[in-house]
Amino acid sequence: MYLIFDTETTGLPKDFKKPFTDLDNWSTARCVQLAWQLHDKFGELIDSGNDIIRPIDFEIPLTSTKIHGITNEMANQQGVHIEDVFKKFNKALANTTFLIGHNIEFDVNVISSEYCRANENINLVDFKLVDTMKTTIDYCQLRLGKEGVVSSVEPKGVFKDYFKFKINFNNNDSGLLYKKTDSIPDLLNSVVSYEINNKGTVKIRKGFKAPKLEELYEIIFKEKIINAHNAAADVDATARCFFELLRNKFFNDINSDLKKEDVDDFILKNTTQIQLVNNYTGATTEPNKNLNTEINHTEAEKTAVLHDSKSNMDLFFSSHIRCHTSYSILQSTISIDKLVKKVVETGMKSVAMTDHGNLFGAFEFVSLCQKHNVKPIVGCEFYLVDDRKIRQGGFSRDKKDKRHSQVLYAKNKNGYKNLCKISSYGYIDGLYAGFPRIDKKLVQRYKDDLIATTSGMYGEIAHLFFNVGESKAKECFLWWLNEFKEDFYVELSRNNVDDEDELNKLLVKWAREHNVKCLPSNRIYYLEQSDAKAHDALLCVKNGNQINTPKGTGHGFRFGMPNDNFYFKNQEEMASLFSDLPNVFLDLDYFVQQFDNYTLSREVLLPKYDLPDSFSTQTDYLRHLCNLGAEKKYGTISSIISDRINFEIKTIENTGYLGYFLIVQDIINHARKMNISVGPGRGSVGGSVVAYCLNITAIDPLKYDLLFERFLNPERISMPDIDIDFDDVGRSQLISWVVEKYGQNQVAQIITYGKMAAKSSIRDMGRVLNIPLSKVDVLAKKIPQISLNQIFSLTQQELSAKLNRDQMNQVQELVDSVNNSKEESELMNLACSIEGSIRNLGLHACGIIITPDDITDYIPVCTSSESDLLITQFDNSVVERAGMLKMDFLGLNTLSQIKDAVFLIKKRHNLDLDIDNVDLEDSKTFELYKNGETTGTFQFESAGMQKHLRALKPDKFEDLIAMNALYRPGPMEYIPNFIERKHGREKINYDLPVMEKYLGNTYGITVYQEQVMKLSQELAGFSEGKADVLRKAMGKKKKDILDSLKEEFFEGCLERNHDSKKIEKIWKDWEAFASYAFNKSHSTCYSFIAFQTAYLKAHYPEEFMASLLTHHMNDLSKLTKYMDECKRMGISVLGPDLNESWIDYSVNEENAIRFGLGAIKGVGSVAAKSIIDNRS
Repeated sequence: MYLIFDTETTGLPKDFKKPFTDLDNWSTARCVQLAWQLHDKFGELIDSGNDIIRPIDFEIPLTSTKIHGITNEMANQQGVHIEDVFKKFNKALANTTFLIGHNIEFDVNVISSEYCRANENINLVDFKLVDTMKTTIDYCQLRLGKEGVVSSVEPKGVFKDYFKFKINFNNNDSGLLYKKTDSIPDLLNSVVSYEINNKGTVKIRKGFKAPKLEELYEIIFKEKIINAHNAAADVDATARCFFELLRNKFFNDINSDLKKEDVDDFILKNTTQIQLVNNYTGATTEPNKNLNTEINHTEAEKTAVLHDSKSNMDLFFSSHIRCHTSYSILQSTISIDKLVKKVVETGMKSVAMTDHGNLFGAFEFVSLCQKHNVKPIVGCEFYLVDDRKIRQGGFSRDKKDKRHSQVLYAKNKNGYKNLCKISSYGYIDGLYAGFPRIDKKLVQRYKDDLIATTSGMYGEIAHLFFNVGESKAKECFLWWLNEFKEDFYVELSRNNVDDEDELNKLLVKWAREHNVKCLPSNRIYYLEQSDAKAHDALLCVKNGNQINTPKGTGHGFRFGMPNDNFYFKNQEEMASLFSDLPNVFLDLDYFVQQFDNYTLSREVLLPKYDLPDSFSTQTDYLRHLCNLGAEKKYGTISSIISDRINFEIKTIENTGYLGYFLIVQDIINHARKMNISVGPGRGSVGGSVVAYCLNITAIDPLKYDLLFERFLNPERISMPDIDIDFDDVGRSQLISWVVEKYGQNQVAQIITYGKMAAKSSIRDMGRVLNIPLSKVDVLAKKIPQISLNQIFSLTQQELSAKLNRDQMNQVQELVDSVNNSKEESELMNLACSIEGSIRNLGLHACGIIITPDDITDYIPVCTSSESDLLITQFDNSVVERAGMLKMDFLGLNTLSQIKDAVFLIKKRHNLDLDIDNVDLEDSKTFELYKNGETTGTFQFESAGMQKHLRALKPDKFEDLIAMNALYRPGPMEYIPNFIERKHGREKINYDLPVMEKYLGNTYGITVYQEQVMKLSQELAGFSEGKADVLRKAMGKKKKDILDSLKEEFFEGCLERNHDSKKIEKIWKDWEAFASYAFNKSHSTCYSFIAFQTAYLKAHYPEEFMASLLTHHMNDLSKLTKYMDECKRMGISVLGPDLNESWIDYSVNEENAIRFGLGAIKGVGSVAAKSIIDNRS
């Protein structure tokens, strides 16, 4: 006897791998319908059953109803008690040997779990099972959705596979360059061989997917099942498939339980194709008709259900509450500035930002909203799970991570802090598969001053309603209401998607029952309805799809929005959309009024610095440290030094950042204790005597006339900025010490946002539109360094101001090509639409944040696989304005080179070289510069620089500082004048005699910003602060500021009796060149590092070059260059030697450089160390 049966259920189990005795696991897969047919050994129908089961202790969710058509009402009216169903089914079980079904393991578990609940000791697993799904996988040969294993293939290599495979060739070509070595036979399970014509990698498909019942049925009978997903119809179809396969001896080799003699008897009895029985007894045979009357209301019925009595009131939509920006990575085409601009255009007074899982854009959003007099509502659409801490190993193919949307909004500053906490912990201990997940425990902990909503179609409440049942959904609704009280709102969305009205109907009913306010909502991912295609293309970029792939689920389909309604609708559209619910507009106004208009900007917060007991104030301690340093640096403290220190300390004190200097000097001094090389200075801090005395910098500002006010304007309070260079090896050690000192939760790296530039936008859209890469590249290469939107929006005149002639010609070719091709026009339109969208996240190269307390008390953070530190969710342009102390710890490879060279010198010559105090008048070093032999030295090794050095023949350190400042685009054209004037071949003219005092060292050429500042003070009486304002305005060509300063400059000069024509000339010269003028403090510090490298090369060439080779051993181009330089210098570079080589390049007793073991390809550090250890 054969018993074929099938079930319809409320859904799927939580975990397919758990046994049926785990009733909680199988509580989500309750039996709704049981249908069966009992056949004798000849296939004759003996008995059958088909019953809908009355849902006594469960509900049928909407999602399941849509599949099988059985509603709760129908089941309660037509359903049979499960005990009565089992009585009939048990009789059939008593008369059968085989249980047959399609995916029978699932149905066996469902029925077995129901037996457990009914306390019946029947185990279906004890029967002989035949599964028409698993046994027919190879028979149906339905290809898998994804390719399988990646393998390498050599030319002429042969691969055997059922289908064509995807191949990526090493030369970056694409296509299938293969030929079949044999034809495809007609037999099933056949294999085709392919011969590959060139080298590449192949993704070979492994196996096939399990067929659905309707797929198996259609393959066997060449016709479709009628009424699929009705258990009775499915049983009939399964029976027909099973018996037809049995008739064709399909099971002979794969199921030994089916006896050959029984199969032979069956075949003799059934000589023609098996037909359907069509014997549906018991339950209705067409439950889907009942489904239509149950859930498919007419528009009039919907209005009757949802209509509010106050239908004539004036409707005004005041704010969108579900806006996603480009910080929802690759999910929205909306930039924050365009969003705010749209809000202003439509006349709305507020708007909410609810990006997916993060607060990346919160600061920018609040700032721009307030700038345009729009109330910002900061929210986040979180990913809610049962337990955020279940991550790696907690999920499988059968037990997936179930995430639900949960929107939370910050009512005020404290709410924002709690929102930051939730967002941060979503990353810190909830990140899984790229999703920062939260749970209810986290929400309960940080719910104060937050507002929660039902969160729409993808919220937890909606999920339970659709997939579990109304009662569980209501339990969830009441949980959120109990937690948030009056700060819980119902969100009603009308994006015209499936089941939206059913959910809205239910939520409105519950809202009225429990006095919960309702909000009209529209999920927004793009601004205009016409942007829908661009947004769809962006989703294709995110998911690696092509836009012509149909939307849907499963193999051969892709994700996409169901329609084009996810745009920023205006007030009239929203009022019309919710005209039947006028009270929701009052509720929306009330909702908006709950939010404070707070700012996220604040003064920079410094971590606590513990003073020694003998000092009561930071000023006293800083002065003490400065005095100690000054005595060591200067010996006798002159009045000039004393006045300068007092002036600087007073200025620093006025900024309120004395502690910043104490923290920086503490870090730098500790770095030196750790034997980490510290640079002599970087940027404008080189102009501070206080920094010099504190050992923050190593260059005397007084000696080189460097200005403190270039670093810190005494008239404009601002945060000082001290960038520090460390050797690139020691940098990570120092950061570890900083983390240890301040705490893991108080130190973070800074995030960066990788945006889609013009060329990458074109290439991405080319892939999405399936345009050949070669064609797309032709277009991309015509793009100069400006945006696509500028190319297609600026006038010819405006473009000409930005581009040279060749670039203009290329742009014109691009425009002409786009205008003459529909395909290229579509490509360019889409590329323009997504240009500027955030594509990926990264880490700032050197920025480190240190906070007084837990960083999540101030800003949101995230995590990255690239770092063990926390990562700020705000980027470098925001963190300081958000009040964070940012320190730039830069790793400079040159410092490592110098450090290792000094180590080799000590090792070979037993000499403790004080590289920080080399003689800056050393003739041997200047001889190297004069000859242009600077290959390998810092910042002076380019061929162009070497040419200029040979012409300049520098003989003083000031010459090097000037050359370092001049050798860059713009001022480079003045280098010939500089050289000619130095050697007296060109006359030096000073417009006014007093200018020689400040321009003498640069031969009358304004090279440095500091010179402009000093001259403005001397000529016009500008204060230090105003001189710095002038410097900034000229550097950034700020015309409005320059115009006002010009008038003051002229007045001051005339008051001092300077000739007006000469003053006019000086001002014009400054306007023309001052934007190119360089920071002398920075140039001086970096020229000092350059001099150190040149000194080492001049005096210890073998050690210097060995260190240089070590630090470029992985850069073949530079390694070759420096080995050629060794040859020029007469230094031998010997190959590796097991008995003499160390891991790095070294110098032997014959003054030859020996190849390092670490530079040998394939020899790792462990192997190299083992060789050295065994050698000794």
